[in-house]
Amino acid sequence: MALALLIIAYGNLVSLPPDGLRTAFDWAFILGSLTFLALLILWAVRIEGMPLPTLGITFANAGRSALLGAALGAVVILPVVLYFIFPLGLDDGIGYENLEEETWGGFLLWALVHQPLGTAFFEEVLFRGVLLAKMTVAWGQRQALLASSLTFALWHLVINFRTIQNTEVASPAALAALAQMASLFGLVLGGLFLGLLRQRTGNLASCIVFHWLVVTAMSGTLFLISR
Repeated sequence: MALALLIIAYGNLVSLPPDGLRTAFDWAFILGSLTFLALLILWAVRIEGMPLPTLGITFANAGRSALLGAALGAVVILPVVLYFIFPLGLDDGIGYENLEEETWGGFLLWALVHQPLGTAFFEEVLFRGVLLAKMTVAWGQRQALLASSLTFALWHLVINFRTIQNTEVASPAALAALAQMASLFGLVLGGLFLGLLRQRTGNLASCIVFHWLVVTAMSGTLFLISR
């Protein structure tokens, strides 16, 4: 429980600085997050006595696992992409202010370097690696799966709120609140799905690829319709 609270606090505190500051010091935030992750892995291995394969960090079956993650990601993200392109109930469509002035080079750097390194890899090793492994040892697989998924959703409170505020869904307020609740519920479901994927495949490759593909496809669609 202490580990979950630490992770939730870290994630939301890091998300508090204004978007401009985070963009200016993007690499500093990424390096800070990877350092935080490295310390947790060191703690899990050296102090808690959990070997790397227990954390899902292994090359065993990684190739097939990655392909499975890619296939599942494509299936899951397709209806979301279609809704972004054809947003029912929104006459003006879904715009995203943060991407309206983004360049192709900047977006590709984010999609191919920043996002996989600072988000997909970092969050999957953190949640489906260290946290899920520690909770499984403490509470068993089912309880660990649920608790890690709730932690994953609460980690996104600040960034979720800001993301919704930067879209046309932010008005009216009732629609924004509904979008916030739906998004958090979706994150819990996503955490459950990724946790099950981790448990079934035995490594983190499928989770990392799935996470990267879903987020990149979603942001890529918003980027294109904001042109």
